[in-house]
Amino acid sequence: MMGAVYAGEPVAFEAVRSIVLRREDERIDEVAVGMRLVGKELWELRTAMHRLVLLGVVRNDEQGSVFHFNPDDDWPLEASDKLIVLGHSSAVDHFKRKAQ
Repeated sequence: MMGAVYAGEPVAFEAVRSIVLRREDERIDEVAVGMRLVGKELWELRTAMHRLVLLGVVRNDEQGSVFHFNPDDDWPLEASDKLIVLGHSSAVDHFKRKAQ
């Protein structure tokens, strides 16, 4: 089924496949928002997130953890937020260190 969905998009399919199969050095990871980032808006992270793609933010609320896909640039970060990012392992690790 997945192959049928991506048959018209071979480049996109290969990108997703390499991530899922971990054939390359890319990964999807969760980055906890540290005190350095609390209160900042997403647009303020552009330089720190160089070479990363922000997929979304997981925020805890009264209903539990909620994934917000592709939030707006003016999204304010809270202490319990987790950023879901895609990128090369070295870039993800570098950003995790900066986020703390």
